[in-house]
Formats: sequence, C-alpha cells, structure tokens
Amino acid sequence: MDGISKTTIAKATLTSVKDIYNASCFVECIESGGDCYTTCNILEQFKVKSKLKDVKEAQKMLKSFLKENKTILVFDNVKNQSQIEDVVPMDDLFSCNGSTLIATPRYFGEEVCKIDIEELDEEISKKLFIKHSCGRKNLSIKLIEVGKQIIRACSGLPLSLKVMGAFLRENKRLRYWERALQKLKRGRELDGDKNNNVELILNTLINQSLIKVDEDGIIRVHDQLQDMGRNIVENKMEYKYTRMWNLKIKKYSNLTSLPNELDNLISLTTLNISECSSLTSMPNELGNLTSLTTFKIKMDSSLRSLPNKLGSLTSLTIFDRSWCRSLTTLPNKLVNLIPLTMLNISKCLSLISLPNELGNLSTLTTLNISECSCLTSLPNELDNLSSLTTLIK
Repeated sequence: MDGISKTTIAKATLTSVKDIYNASCFVECIESGGDCYTTCNILEQFKVKSKLKDVKEAQKMLKSFLKENKTILVFDNVKNQSQIEDVVPMDDLFSCNGSTLIATPRYFGEEVCKIDIEELDEEISKKLFIKHSCGRKNLSIKLIEVGKQIIRACSGLPLSLKVMGAFLRENKRLRYWERALQKLKRGRELDGDKNNNVELILNTLINQSLIKVDEDGIIRVHDQLQDMGRNIVENKMEYKYTRMWNLKIKKYSNLTSLPNELDNLISLTTLNISECSSLTSMPNELGNLTSLTTFKIKMDSSLRSLPNKLGSLTSLTIFDRSWCRSLTTLPNKLVNLIPLTMLNISKCLSLISLPNELGNLSTLTTLNISECSCLTSLPNELDNLSSLTTLIK
C-alpha cells in the first residue's frame, strides 16, 4: 500500500541492525537506473574500491563480495522482482550464511517472506498529525473535533497525515480546516501556494513530504503523488490529452503508416501496436520517444524493416517484434539499447539474419527467435550476451 511508510520502516530497520553485518546498502530502484548503475552503487556502499571496465566485471565483483561477506541489502520501491534478480542473483545471496535481503515493493508477487504493514492506530495517527500541523503544541479547542475527523479520513496512512498536517500548519482558522476536510473526503486537490518564489515552493513541498531531494540534487516525487497526478491527467477532461504514458493501437486494418507527430508524446512509456495488417512503414520520429520502456509490434503486415532511429530509444527494456512475417532484417543500431532485457522476434518468417551487434547487449536476459524459418545461422557474437538466461529458438 502506498503512503504506509514502507521506506521509512526499511531505513529504520537497516539503521538498527546494520552493525551486526560486515556490509550494508540501501538501493532506491528508479526507472532511469540500469543494472550497471545499481551494481556500481551497491559496490560503492560496500566500500569496494576498484576500477571497473563494464557491467559484467561489476557483477562478478559483487558476486564474489556476497560470497565472502555477511551482508544486508535493502531494495526500496521495487516494481518487479527482476529489478533485484538482474543485479543480485538470489541463489548467490541466500547461499551466503547470515545475509539478509529486504524489499519494499509496490505490488506483491511471489515472496520469500511477506510482511504486511498495518495502518497507524488512532492515537499514533493523532500524534503524527499534531506534530506536522502544530509542532509541539496541542490542537486548539476549536480545532479538536475537525482535527479528529481529518485524522479518521486519513485512514492511518502516515503520508496522508503528514501532508494534511503540513498543509494546515500555517492556517488555524476553523473554516479553512473544514474546507480541507471536505476536499479530503471527496478526493479533490488541496489549494496550492500562489507564491511564485521557486525556493519557497520547493521548501514547502519538501516539508509537506510531497517531494524529496536526493544526494545528487535530483528532485523525486513520492509514488503515491505520481499516481495521483496521472489519475488527474487521465480522468479530468481539461488535462486528458496533455500527457500520455500508455498508447495502444489495435485492429486498424486500413492504417498504412503512423503519424510523425507521435514524437510529441514525450512522456510515453508503453507503445503497443497490434493487428494493423496494412502498416508498411514507421516514422524515424519514433526514435524521439526517449521515455519509452516497452515497445510491442505484433502483427502480420507488409512491414519489411524498422527505422535505424529506434536505436535512440535508450530507456527501452522490452522490445517485442513477434509475428511480423514480412520483416527481413533488424537495424544495427539496436546495439544502442543498453538497458534492453527482453527481445522477442519470434514468428518473423522472413527474417534472414541477425546483426552481429546484438552481442553487445550486455543486459539482455531473454531472447526469443523461435519459428524464424529463414534464419539458418546465428552470429558468433551472441556468445558475448553475458546476462542471457533464456534463449528460445
């Protein structure tokens, strides 16, 4: 559950027990970080000082360190289990006597040991709300009743209690608190600060737990706030088409090409094109969708090639190009897709060769080339796919 303070609890746990381990680290999983970044970050926290040539050498060094030391690792904000396993193989970690892994996921799948975190009870909720709304003072008599109602409406979620408390801290008028309560109950946004002083606004947002600034000076927004923002954009008509994260184009049998203007969707993370049988070409402008992490093109059409500009999709982790029966080649520029972990080109019946450069995709874990009947040989360079765990052919 978002807003339940999983991160705070994980950090407190790490601080309280890390002295009984040889080494400890806290890893915040972010979309822009790849395996190399994460592995080097862990080694740095483990105080391993060595110059590394590539991700393969970094992973080898990490594996060796885990075998020799009793460690505790915390992975925060995990969206899928592969974010851990691609960096720290579970077998290596759990073969180390006494080592511990803690993960705070947004969505649960299979787990080794799952701990459910309960909401705060009313008494602790009250203390947290008063701390952020009044500091060390108690609620004034006129605000006690409305304060209780706000606390109940926050449902024991620490983030909600902090945000509401910080929002009400500078205004102790009863009517103001009552309006805030009604907006909270209806799920409406609270009134923002109208001041244009950027520093003041940032400090206010930090105090309200809406954002945080990490050690590198990068501003990050809490997941619950990101989801809230996306929900507003996707459901309120005045914002509906100003941002788009997922686009699905399906069953447009007369569609022959995609509009060049697609590159205006700078926030797009998932593009799924299927059952568009008349599609014959794709614009180079698709290469400008640098936020794209998942790209699926599954259809039996006359599309014979892909634009080289797709090599600019440097955030792409999943590329599914299956069922494209007319496709004969893949662009050499695919080598630039450094974060790519899954490539599916199965059932591409006309595909005659794979580029040698595919061997440079050091983070690729899954490659599916099944039922590509014209593909008679594979490049020797595929032996360089050091992270490959699944090859389907």
